[in-house]
Amino acid sequence: LGARIGKRVCLYPNGADPMMTEPELVTIQDGACIDEASLISHLNTQGVFTLNRLHVGEQCVMRSFSRLQQSAVMEPRSVLGEHTLILPADRVQEGEWRQGWPAGRGHVIATPLRKGDLPALLTTSKEEAIAAKAQQ
Repeated sequence: LGARIGKRVCLYPNGADPMMTEPELVTIQDGACIDEASLISHLNTQGVFTLNRLHVGEQCVMRSFSRLQQSAVMEPRSVLGEHTLILPADRVQEGEWRQGWPAGRGHVIATPLRKGDLPALLTTSKEEAIAAKAQQ
């Protein structure tokens, strides 16, 4: 019993309230970072209670107070900004950054990145990242 958690996962460095409510239904792949975020595998709508799986892909990031709801999927290297809600059965595309409550397709704050782009964006200013990309 329990969640399937990969290698080098940073799980709840600032706390977990609420924690994973149904860990048996959660998969977190290698290198993911989940801050004070919610992984909720259940839904109770008008008295109909359902359970379903959640998937957090490789090198995904869930920032503080983000929430992933049942059947949702975060593809590799996707990011949920602070206070972001991903609705049931939604899919965050590879490399995509989302923000909003809820974060629908119209609230994408960054488009997919190539595999090597993410560290450069996290360690440099916006202007430096644009200049470095232009030189490539």
